[in-house]
Amino acid sequence: MTKSFTLEFPHVERYFWTIVDQPNFCKIIAKPKEAKKEVKKEEPKCKAEEPAEEEEAPKPKPRNPLDLLPPKVSGIYNDPEGYSIWFYDYKYNDENTVSFVTLNKVGGFLQRMDLARKYAFGKMLVIGSDSPYKVKGLWLFRGKDIPQFVLDECYVRYGALRVDKGRHQ
Repeated sequence: MTKSFTLEFPHVERYFWTIVDQPNFCKIIAKPKEAKKEVKKEEPKCKAEEPAEEEEAPKPKPRNPLDLLPPKVSGIYNDPEGYSIWFYDYKYNDENTVSFVTLNKVGGFLQRMDLARKYAFGKMLVIGSDSPYKVKGLWLFRGKDIPQFVLDECYVRYGALRVDKGRHQ
């Protein structure tokens, strides 16, 4: 550290010299001296660049079949081909004896459903004030059926029933 550099930071310089003057510090490291002139760093010389190994181009992500559906402007009730509504029921409601555990199960389900964020909208409910608690939900999906990636991730513990628009009006 040169004097011209440390003039800009008098408090830091004072703190530095206070630490350096401590007897325990001096036992480990010799007392530093102030530099008379600034040392310039030499820039490292570039080695001859070796030809980079050819990297394989990353494979494009597979397209979701729901991305291929045409955009819909009309409402969901006018387009049974573009949207479908599903009731969800938890298959093992007998296990839901503790409220916070049941809420954690629903939270985990919703985390896994994050894959369908662009293609679905839904609501899950924990019903009941005493155990066993019931878990039910209602979901709106893009397309006629539940997307395959949702079935793979989330369908194991839940039963789904499609809402027939004509029957449930």
